[in-house]
Amino acid sequence: MEDNERLARAYKKAQIAREERGLPTLTQTVLAKELGITQTAVSKLMTGSMEIPITRVIDLADALECPVSDISPAIAAQLEAAAQGLTVTSKIAYKKAKLIAGTEQEVADIIKHILAGKAPQFTEFEHCGAEHSDSTYAIKVHGEAMLPLIAPGTIAFVDYEAEPEAGKPCCLLKGNKVVFATWTGDGYARYENPEYPDRVFTLSKKDAVIGKVVEIRSRF
Repeated sequence: MEDNERLARAYKKAQIAREERGLPTLTQTVLAKELGITQTAVSKLMTGSMEIPITRVIDLADALECPVSDISPAIAAQLEAAAQGLTVTSKIAYKKAKLIAGTEQEVADIIKHILAGKAPQFTEFEHCGAEHSDSTYAIKVHGEAMLPLIAPGTIAFVDYEAEPEAGKPCCLLKGNKVVFATWTGDGYARYENPEYPDRVFTLSKKDAVIGKVVEIRSRF
């Protein structure tokens, strides 16, 4: 997902939040006034026809009442690294992933809230060594569908913003269950366990791709 897409998403969330608080509707014109720029400039920032400079990202985050990372994880990493006297590379290497723990049903319920744009407040995190966005979740794997590649109890780091890659593991919401499978493309996925029934399957309209698995850790 590009920064302009994240900005548009943050803008919509801010609109809903203001309406729920009984405040005047947040339009691009209102946002432009708060930022001291034109409505045309706001539109260009959201469509990607204009690059979002670092100072503007900070102003936008302040106006939309959201973290800088909601608009640009890369700039957020730069700012955090600079504040701690670290290089951006080292900061990214130890970025935290939100931990989703619990029973299969509890994990599925949390994922549904995330997909609906209503992510809960997370208090537990796991460090992920792979490069990833701030929308990355550490999820405990249940079931043996991905043996021998991914064993039950393994922690899979799932980047919500990363598109699944053909031939690589991904995380899916299939019906009411969170499952892991190898993405094969065109809406199809495959379980790796040769003894597992219906290994190759297609996603229905009710199913959803949660994200790409960027790292696997054997111990919880």
